[in-house]
Amino acid sequence: MKHLFRHWRTSGAVIGSLLKKGSIAVLALLVVFLAGRIYESQRGPALHRWHTWSGNEMSAEEIDQATFAQYLAREKTIFADLQREVTEALPEEDKTPVNRFYRHSRVWPGQFKQDWNRSFVLMPLGKPRGGVVLLHGLTDSPYSVRYLAQLWQQRGYVAVGAAFAGTWHRAGGVNGG
Repeated sequence: MKHLFRHWRTSGAVIGSLLKKGSIAVLALLVVFLAGRIYESQRGPALHRWHTWSGNEMSAEEIDQATFAQYLAREKTIFADLQREVTEALPEEDKTPVNRFYRHSRVWPGQFKQDWNRSFVLMPLGKPRGGVVLLHGLTDSPYSVRYLAQLWQQRGYVAVGAAFAGTWHRAGGVNGG
C-alpha cells in the first residue's frame, strides 16, 4: 500500500511539473504572438483621414439629457462636418469606386434614398400596436437593423433604429479613438 501512495505522489509531482512547464510554454508563445502582431500592425500603411477623424459626439451625460430630436440634430451636424472635413477633402488617390467617403463612388451613402447607417424612425401603416428600439453599432450592420425594423413596421410597430455615437462614420469611433 505504501508503494501505491508513493507512486501516486511521484506521478502527481511529474504531472504538476509538466503542467507548469506547459503553461509557461503557452504563455511564452502568447507573448511572442502578441509582440509579432504589434510589430506587424505598425508596419502597415498610414491611416486615412476617415480612420482618425472624430465628430463632436454627445457625452454620456448629454445623451442622458437629450431628446431623440436633439440626438438626431447632433447626428446631422456630425454628418455635415464629416462631409466637409473628410469627403470634400479627399486626396485624388482616395477617390475610388469603392470608397464610401468618395461622393461619386458606388457605395457612397449619400446617393441612396435612405442612409441606413444613420438613426431612423419607421412608422407603420395605421394605428401603431407598440414600439421597438433597435440599436446599431455594436455587433451588427446598419442593414440588419433596417431589415429587422422593416419587419416590425410591417407588423404594426413604430421601429426606431438608433445608431450609437461614433459608429456612424468610422471604425475608430467604437473604441473612443
